[in-house]
Amino acid sequence: MKVMCWSTAGVGVASQVGLENFSGGCGGEYGVRSSMVVAGDLQLPLIFVKCSGREHMQKRWRPSFVASAATGFVLMVRELLSRTCNFISNVLFPLASDDHKTRGSGLAPWPARLTSPPPRLADFGYSSEMFGKDTELWRRRVESYWNLLSPKISSDTLRNVMDMKANLGSFAAALKDKNVWVMNVIPEDGPKMLKIVYDRGLIGTTHNWCEAFSTYPRTYDLLHAWTVFSDIEKKGCSGEDLLLEMDRILRPTGFIIIRDKQSVIEFVKKYLSALHWEAVATADSTSNPDQEGDEVVLVVQKKLWLTSESFRDTE
Repeated sequence: MKVMCWSTAGVGVASQVGLENFSGGCGGEYGVRSSMVVAGDLQLPLIFVKCSGREHMQKRWRPSFVASAATGFVLMVRELLSRTCNFISNVLFPLASDDHKTRGSGLAPWPARLTSPPPRLADFGYSSEMFGKDTELWRRRVESYWNLLSPKISSDTLRNVMDMKANLGSFAAALKDKNVWVMNVIPEDGPKMLKIVYDRGLIGTTHNWCEAFSTYPRTYDLLHAWTVFSDIEKKGCSGEDLLLEMDRILRPTGFIIIRDKQSVIEFVKKYLSALHWEAVATADSTSNPDQEGDEVVLVVQKKLWLTSESFRDTE
């Protein structure tokens, strides 16, 4: 706090209240800093609140928010801030018991961290060997996908990609040499694998595919759906609704790779014409040894919706 020109105004049970120095005499690494906020005719010093975790995590602080108040109010609001910190630390952002792993130390540097087992992998019941096998499995699968897509794509066809069920993030890791951006989606009701996705240096979110997905600010050139239809079927959700949602977030001429059981593939094929989708390629266990059980791969492309007038204009 001293380096940042802050002074301690009060310490609660699980909070620390810092007051930014507004005397003008603090240099430090950041130089002299203005700390006054004008609120009407009243100038208020900024108050910075830092929240600790549970009692055994006293040495780690989590920034929560910046508030404005006159100096005289610091002690009066300290108890309120302490309660707020308790809520933030224990409800909104519960901290893991292992300080070393939570802070992210021990991660390999980029890009090695894409294929290196994260330190907290064991928290999810995975060993380094299992992680390595999963990474290698998806490397081969992605190579197979690109062989199926190669007649239809060039080096700049695909930019935004979504893995609709990312698990450990190995699909995205296998795309490291491709010029693409990947959104990894983790089921909200499953293991909290988003931590592993982040540890691998990837980006992601959680979602329930029985609901609509917020696509702002981008749509996608490629969707990868690994057993997503089977998952929502178990929940009693509509496969037709999911098809419409995928069509909505997919750009015209974009691609979908569906990897699921045979009955799901047959279900999707029934709606290809209505959705203006075209089957590009299929693969099963007889043509690809990396298929699991009765998994089948279907690759489809979304066509442009053209009116009869549009067809006449192109002739």
